[in-house]
Amino acid sequence: MRESFLVPFEAAVKEARVGSVMASYNEIDGIPSNVNPWLLDRLLRQEWGFPGYVTSDGNGLQMLYEVHRVAADKAGAARAALAAGVDFDLSDGSVYQTLLAQAKQGVVPLGQIDRAVSRVLAAKLRLGLFENPYVDPAYAEKITNSPEHRNWRYARPKKQWSS
Repeated sequence: MRESFLVPFEAAVKEARVGSVMASYNEIDGIPSNVNPWLLDRLLRQEWGFPGYVTSDGNGLQMLYEVHRVAADKAGAARAALAAGVDFDLSDGSVYQTLLAQAKQGVVPLGQIDRAVSRVLAAKLRLGLFENPYVDPAYAEKITNSPEHRNWRYARPKKQWSS
């Protein structure tokens, strides 16, 4: 696995210095990526030195109890994913919304929540979202679905095939 599948991901982390990584839907040795501490902490953070934040894929955390069946419910999925190193719930947020009540009950350590929040806030800081948090709605409206964006692939020169 290290010699083939993980090579481009290691290069992205070490050479391209990506700021975020998305955990996949799949399992490694029966452990879903979203709850795999070996993958998200030992390999990604400790061995490769990844400093950014990890996000789930859309509905990846729901799949922990609906598909993989490694959690009984949303709360269990949230605890397991957060502990393994998933900092952000990309889906509708319903899984990580359970963390507030779990923290108040003392079920989830505040340190785990602080760790995840600090990673996401650090990314926002690096992106300048605190200095300039707003977009220009008029500009966004002007360029969204513009003819130039819809036709970008046709504007490039086409390769001429010889017979």
